Amino acid sequence: MAGGPGLCAYCGIAKTLIKRMIHMVAWRVGECCARRVFHSAVLAWCPTSRSFLLVELIRAVTDELLTLMHDFPKPPFKNPALPIHHALALEAADCAEGVLPLFEQVCPHDMRPREALATLRAWVQGQTSMLSCRKAAFGAHAAARAASKPAAVAAARAAGQAAAVAHMYTHARHVAAYAAKATALAA
Repeated sequence: MAGGPGLCAYCGIAKTLIKRMIHMVAWRVGECCARRVFHSAVLAWCPTSRSFLLVELIRAVTDELLTLMHDFPKPPFKNPALPIHHALALEAADCAEGVLPLFEQVCPHDMRPREALATLRAWVQGQTSMLSCRKAAFGAHAAARAASKPAAVAAARAAGQAAAVAHMYTHARHVAAYAAKATALAA
């Protein structure tokens, strides 16, 4: 009875896993809903019978939690405060600019990735709109599709993701990933 009072070791493991899953999503569905799902799942599983597989139990609980989560409104996306957003944008531009020569060596006449970074810097200065940055980001991604070498493609994508930071700050992490990819492919 290692799982607790009335529970075998397998039931105790399942109970622990379910508790962890519910704690991870309790903030999303509300504590009382999460507890109700947990208790119904534990009561539905007979502790003396191992015919109900652990995987099936976890799948059932996950399905119910996802259903509950779907019924709750998702909080609206919000960019950080403007000074933080601008700092992220400038860091993203610097990161992308470091690998831009890999693109310019392959496509010396295609200025779309460089223009995307210039547009992003203009947005930080308040000289252009976020929509201009989005348009420039699409241009940089189009340039990436036109490039022939993988390192050049990744470098142009880094510039496109950097320009997209003006729209959503979450694009910043992709800049670093594409810059690293470009560097690795060039080596």
